[in-house]
Amino acid sequence: MATDLALSMLGGFSAARDGVPVSLPTRKACALLAYLALHSGRELRREQLAALLWGDRFDEQARRSLRQELYEIRNTLGENLASRLRTTRDVVVFDGDGLDVDVLRFEALVRRNDAESLEEAETLYRGPLLEGLEIGEIGFEDWLEAERSRLHEQVCAALERLARHRLDTGDAETSIKTARQLLKLDPLREEAHRLLMRGLAQAGRRSEALRHYQELETLLEADLEAEPEAETNELRDAIRLGAESPAVYASQASPAAAGSKRKPWKWVAAALVVIVAAVFGYLSLHTQQTPVEKAAIAKMAYPLPDKPSIAVLPFENFSADEQDGLIARGLTEDIITALSRLPQLFVISRTSSFAFKDKTLTATQIAEELGVRYILEGSIQRSGEHIRISAQLIDALEGHHLWADSFDGEATDLFALQDDLVRQILVELQVTLTDGDHARVASRGTTNLDAWLLRMQGMAELYKFSREGTVRTREIFQQAHEADPRWSRPLGGLAWTHWYEARRGWTDDREEWIRMGMEFAERAIKLDPKDTLGYMQLGNLYQLAGDHDRAIELREKAVEIAPNDFQANWGLGTALYRAGRIQEGVESIKRAQRLAPRHPVSLLWGLQEGQFLAGHFEDSIETGKHAIARKPDRDFPHILLVAAYGALGRDEDAQAEVAEVLKINPAFKVSTFRRSRNYKNEADLDSLSTLLLKAGLPN
Repeated sequence: MATDLALSMLGGFSAARDGVPVSLPTRKACALLAYLALHSGRELRREQLAALLWGDRFDEQARRSLRQELYEIRNTLGENLASRLRTTRDVVVFDGDGLDVDVLRFEALVRRNDAESLEEAETLYRGPLLEGLEIGEIGFEDWLEAERSRLHEQVCAALERLARHRLDTGDAETSIKTARQLLKLDPLREEAHRLLMRGLAQAGRRSEALRHYQELETLLEADLEAEPEAETNELRDAIRLGAESPAVYASQASPAAAGSKRKPWKWVAAALVVIVAAVFGYLSLHTQQTPVEKAAIAKMAYPLPDKPSIAVLPFENFSADEQDGLIARGLTEDIITALSRLPQLFVISRTSSFAFKDKTLTATQIAEELGVRYILEGSIQRSGEHIRISAQLIDALEGHHLWADSFDGEATDLFALQDDLVRQILVELQVTLTDGDHARVASRGTTNLDAWLLRMQGMAELYKFSREGTVRTREIFQQAHEADPRWSRPLGGLAWTHWYEARRGWTDDREEWIRMGMEFAERAIKLDPKDTLGYMQLGNLYQLAGDHDRAIELREKAVEIAPNDFQANWGLGTALYRAGRIQEGVESIKRAQRLAPRHPVSLLWGLQEGQFLAGHFEDSIETGKHAIARKPDRDFPHILLVAAYGALGRDEDAQAEVAEVLKINPAFKVSTFRRSRNYKNEADLDSLSTLLLKAGLPN
């Protein structure tokens, strides 16, 4: 069938209908058409597409946006081509007949692997996939990054084979050009450097080849603190001796040597993404998925991340002692915390994982709801002073166990058992650790079981968020600190209690409480500079004191340490929007929302407030309604609805929300609410207060 629609995606995006260029009206329409074309012939679920391109919106709003962009695509393609876009209530299918996509042609040429096909692929690759089409949606950007990395590795491998072929057939000058082109894409690919040296030597430019060796030596020392490989040194010696046989300069790379390219960590991480993208088959353009995987992916509530994604379910307690239930809970939380510190993983938050405690759903059903591939579940069982931790890792897409093991020891050795467990998980997920993390990735900072259990008891009181519970929390954290003075976590908890009491006005000396909280947080950071808790609490306290810039700096440090910690991302978002960097704050909270699909309702309150300050009043209203549906007895979301409706001129709706606010909190006053917001920009506070007063709320 003749080509009637051509899409170019390598180095940018363009479309042509019957040879005539066409322009889509929005960037998201371009992104959607590109995604559909790269998955042509496949049934793609609407919720999957909506979450991919509108992950910051709620379901119905995202589906409306999807319908609008599908309409725009049909309108642009014209009547003759619109029929290829078939839709039902649940799925979207893009017919690939008569479709030409440069990405698909490029991959087909690379797979053929003959010289003529590789030369054509070399010409076809004009740059990264959809270059310049970033749309600011986490799901789409993650998919795009993985695809770019995968195609980048394909073109590098193709150029390497092509340079070797040209060298072996005596075309030294063309081989040199190809090797140089490859080095622009991958400057630390040592086999490419060897090919360039061989080409230069074969062309009679021996001195230039030796100079290039010196340049390589300098590059490796500067970037990797490493020396050239033995094979490279042997080639240098052969060139220096002026071997007469051209065979000496032929491409002699063995498979082992080709696979041993030395790269800095960030390049290793990029290679890991490529491997993971193949494992997560639906993100690949290849049709390598099994029928079981396809069926599982179609049911996912969220697009599957482009790196190993895992949810750790609450460990079960098979002992009669209630205290062992605390050990099981604490063990689960500490494993989540350890895994969250690794940027190579996507880790579902504790809040969402614990929502499945005591539920009878299967691992596959839980994975579908959370949008992850791997599930870790386990148990503890004590007999006297002997304790056994059992764990199993499940691939929810394939529906089988990857690994199961038991760890036995004395109760006092709980933390050593935990370290072994986390290391095993990381091995099974084939994650390369960053420097420093590999030594004790699961270290909790204490080997004192009493201190550890006291902290767990304190956390149970903290989550009550009551005045009495906060006082009790402080008492328990103080006991935990006394049990192990070198452990940072109890100090971070003490900092939290001082911040919370000062924020709620439960102390007569607010400034002193802030000062004491800062002291505890700084001591926590000094004890463990790689634990996020101290930075997060110190950031809270600086924000409460009015130093927004310092609060953001500390919150950014927490996210840098643990990029998968949803509380760190959430806290950074709050600090940003209160400091006037509103859109950045909203995006950070959305990131936290994705990391915790079953997030606390208070996260929605923060998102609602950020959206209001950004002027996204419709989005703020939508978020507020969802928050109220989850917890109808809190006045905060109703207060922001009053302001949002007022900003849109919807006075009747604003009046209805005023009634709700006063029903829930008859003592509400705008002046009191104003003091609680702690914005950097007075104008933001004035605007919000004016809308509340205008709607009729008392000052």
